Amino acid sequence: SAYRTDGPQEGWLVSPAVTVPNTGASQLLIDLVVGHQNAECLSVMLSEDYVDDVTTATWVDVTSEFKFPVQPSGFSKEVPVGAASLAAYKGKDVHIAFKYVGDGTDNKTTTYQIYDVNVLSYLRQAPAGAPALKSASLLESDNYALYSYNGVAWTEKEDAVILNGSDYQKMGISYFSASDSPEKFLPNYLTLNKPYAAEGAEQTLVYFFGDRASLAADDYVLEGAAWARVPASVPFTDQFVRAHGEWIWDPSVVINLLPVRNDPTSVLYYQTATDWVWENVDQAAGVTEKGEGYVTSYGNNDYYTGASAYHNNVDWRIQAARNQHPDAYANMSDDEVAALLEDRLIAVMAEVLSILHPDAVLIEGVDITYTINVAIYTGTTVNNVTHSLVYKLVGPAEFEWESGPDPIQ
Repeated sequence: SAYRTDGPQEGWLVSPAVTVPNTGASQLLIDLVVGHQNAECLSVMLSEDYVDDVTTATWVDVTSEFKFPVQPSGFSKEVPVGAASLAAYKGKDVHIAFKYVGDGTDNKTTTYQIYDVNVLSYLRQAPAGAPALKSASLLESDNYALYSYNGVAWTEKEDAVILNGSDYQKMGISYFSASDSPEKFLPNYLTLNKPYAAEGAEQTLVYFFGDRASLAADDYVLEGAAWARVPASVPFTDQFVRAHGEWIWDPSVVINLLPVRNDPTSVLYYQTATDWVWENVDQAAGVTEKGEGYVTSYGNNDYYTGASAYHNNVDWRIQAARNQHPDAYANMSDDEVAALLEDRLIAVMAEVLSILHPDAVLIEGVDITYTINVAIYTGTTVNNVTHSLVYKLVGPAEFEWESGPDPIQ
């Protein structure tokens, strides 16, 4: 901040060198707080050649990749402000800098509190037999194909098809969306492209969904001369235990909630936790707008438990909890806040299991447990699960806490 300064002010905060992996996709992610905004004073800069002097380094301004909160009075909540691609820096060392330019005499004194700066990299490796995308350019072109690796070479897949640009053009759309759902178009697509398919024939279709941002896939089967979507399923191997001289099916479950952005399993469990807090805690207390209670204005994380469906971790930073709901934690010590977050996570995750596993039933002679592995974030970046919570099934879709969160060794 340049509050109560005299004349122009310039300040730099420069990170140590960060090595961007040579493979995968890397992004720069930032969480911050904005206070008493009266001017755009902060810039986010990147440099490959910075040594000790910011004036001699070459800087690339990536501020436009982020959207800072607008907070003319008081302070905003701590919020994620976006992500900048680091594709141009693959295999290179890069310095991240925050440049502040203000002027106390010219009413340019916006305050910024930088809480979290992360460089995250995503890499998907295909095991033997896994589908992969052939080199592709524009969606409008027919440049997409599916291949699988058989352990020796890549060969074109025969049991799956990816839609190409001409396919979308014939449908009159650019990609599928909530309004132009795949279910409206894909059965007709299969009828036209598989005219001689026999009853019971199966076909996997891969397609773009949502502004070309992601790929999705559905299985279809020909039933009664019409193609029907097969409900999503995940193959798994069941486990058995020996009890009373017999082998009995043991459906105990281990759930890994990886701290990877957009991981579908992690998002599902953490969002369910946050939704439960919104419906059963915030709304029950009379809160009518997200951001005014434990659940943040984005609606994808809460500081009742620390669950975050944005970062896919459990955020137990004490100050972040206080910032989100000052009244709730005002008269508590840091240790008391930490203990309360833990107790609440334990309780809410039991509710989450009941919601997401409504068909869970007891089996005579078998203790069925559900282990949830989570990544607990207290200010130091976590790249994998760190703690385990164990719950015992005690009735139909009824779970009782047994242990945890215990550190994963």
